[in-house]
Amino acid sequence: FRPSETRAARWRTASLGAFFLALLSKPAAVPLPAVLFLLDVWPLRRWTAEPRRQTRERLLALAFEKAPFLALSAVFSVGAGYAQARAEAIVSMAAAPLAQRAPVVLIGLVFYLGKTLGPAALGIYEVNWQVLREATLVGAAATAALLAAAAARRRLRAPLLCALAYQT
Repeated sequence: FRPSETRAARWRTASLGAFFLALLSKPAAVPLPAVLFLLDVWPLRRWTAEPRRQTRERLLALAFEKAPFLALSAVFSVGAGYAQARAEAIVSMAAAPLAQRAPVVLIGLVFYLGKTLGPAALGIYEVNWQVLREATLVGAAATAALLAAAAARRRLRAPLLCALAYQT
């Protein structure tokens, strides 16, 4: 580090380096720029929707601050997509239509929410998917509908809603 650099610049460089290492270790770090922006909105309240001129300038400043993280996320996302396509790990819509994918999404919503609340038997491969019946799908759809309704009516507090959205 150069002595002329500010302390904030050194922290930004260190955090960008740590983010790069996180991306190298696991692609699950890709959504970090979105999480950082959500943290700016709440609880840090670095961006609010009041006076319009100040809001636009502040939003641009926050976006510029997150740009290096977003660029790294984009590069690693494209690379991961390319690698999965080369390994034929991506299934086309013709091979697995939306009607076949929707139950998996609904079950995943309840599965991960349940594992967040009660972390036992964490391996998804331990679940016997053959025994899951329509009642499980109905329960998962009802849970998703309740979460959506609670979010629409603003019955869930912001941190809980963010946590539930991230789990899905």
